Amino acid sequence: MQINLETKYCPKGIYQITSPGVYRDGSPALKCLDQVGHPQFTATVCIEGQRPKPGHVFIKDWSENEGVLDALLEAGIVEEPIRNVTCGFSVAHECKLTPLGIRVANND
Repeated sequence: MQINLETKYCPKGIYQITSPGVYRDGSPALKCLDQVGHPQFTATVCIEGQRPKPGHVFIKDWSENEGVLDALLEAGIVEEPIRNVTCGFSVAHECKLTPLGIRVANND
């Protein structure tokens, strides 16, 4: 699915958001590709010992992913975080997928 987004390290533009599969916890992985198909970032993360609620994902919004949460919120892929989960020295945000986000996760 093509969406318009911008993050700290991903200039404003049209990108493809896709799901290459699911993590071992059953949550979908969400990946961003540029117009040529080159990977830009993986928005989600699997956290050892944690499991998001069904229909939810953990969003990685640190380091090279800075600004990804805001971009996905603005694009209507996820809802506002319901909790924060410690992930090493960082924090991942658990967000519910919107109907649009579910379509992305199902590659519709």
